[in-house]
Amino acid sequence: PPHAPHPIDPHANAPNISHAQLVQVLEAALDANPARRQPAEQLLQGWEPLPSYPSSLHAVATEPSVGTNQRWLAAVCLKNCVTRWWRPRPTGGVTEEEKAALRAALLRSTGEEMLVPIAKQAALTIAKIARIDWPQKWPELLPSLLAQIQQGTSDLTRMRSLLVLHTVVKELSARVVGPVRRHLQEASPQVFSFLHSLWQSAH
Repeated sequence: PPHAPHPIDPHANAPNISHAQLVQVLEAALDANPARRQPAEQLLQGWEPLPSYPSSLHAVATEPSVGTNQRWLAAVCLKNCVTRWWRPRPTGGVTEEEKAALRAALLRSTGEEMLVPIAKQAALTIAKIARIDWPQKWPELLPSLLAQIQQGTSDLTRMRSLLVLHTVVKELSARVVGPVRRHLQEASPQVFSFLHSLWQSAH
C-alpha cells in the first residue's frame, strides 16, 4: 500500500519555526502527493513575512545532515523570500540586524558549499541582495569577494567566490539606470584589473 502522508501541523505558522519543523515542511513540499505537497508549499510561502524566516532557511540550506533535496529547496525558498521581502514592507520583512548577519553568513557559507546546485542558488540570493543593498548598506561585498578569491584557503572557496562575483556583476549590470549602475562602473576597473592579474598568474 502507498505510504500515508505525514500530517502538516496547521498551526505551524507561529513566529518561532523550529529547525526540525522547517525540514519536515520542506520534505513535504517535495512530495509527489499533492495532498501533502500543496499545504506545505502554502506554509512556506505564508512564512515569508516572518523576520526570522530567511535565517531559518539559511540554517537548513547549509546543514550537511539535512537531505540534499531539502537543502536545495531551502536555498530556493531563501532566494524567493529575499526577492519579495528584502525591501521594507508594512506587513513584515527582515530586520536590519538580521540582514547584516545574513549577508555575512551567505558569503561565508557559499564559499564552503560543496554542491553546485545549492551554491548557484546561494549566489543568486547574494546577487538579489546586492541589487538592493549595494553599495550603501553592503560596501564590503566586492572587497570581500576579491579577498576570498585571492586569499581563499582552498580551490573550492576561490571557485565559489568567482561564481558569486560573476552572478553579482551580472545582476547589477541589469540595472540600466540609477546610482547602482554608476557605482558598478566606478568599481569595474578594480574588479577587471584583479581578474586580469588572476588570469595572468594562472597561465
